[in-house]
Amino acid sequence: MGASGWHYLVPYRDDVAQALEELRHTVYNSGDFYREDPDPAHTLTEEQFIAQLDPADDDLGINEFLLDQWREAQQRPRPVDPDTLFQSQPHSGTHSIIDMARGGRHAAQHVHRLTPDPAATTGVIRDHHTHPPANTHLGRTQ
Repeated sequence: MGASGWHYLVPYRDDVAQALEELRHTVYNSGDFYREDPDPAHTLTEEQFIAQLDPADDDLGINEFLLDQWREAQQRPRPVDPDTLFQSQPHSGTHSIIDMARGGRHAAQHVHRLTPDPAATTGVIRDHHTHPPANTHLGRTQ
């Protein structure tokens, strides 16, 4: 899986997890994320998929592995929101804030507040591949 850099500005919220979840939905609705190309094999029935496998690979266990992978992919949900999108492409991710799944406090640890002042209007959410701005000290931009 490759790394990607991204950052977002959001209105300040005391509840960082809520701000993160709202941002995940905003990005999902905007379509600004990586989407895997559909695999044509996933449109086949199981019988059709098995028929296209190479019988020479049966003794090596390759066909069983491929069939297991195909069955697993068939069980993934069709994306209708950030969580199901994340689940539908677990190997590549979305290269966006959507990948900060199961938001809660764990994902919120990757958020760098620009200010702890509740009267402030913005905070920054960055992925774990970036760092807070150099002019940020103890939560305040100098």
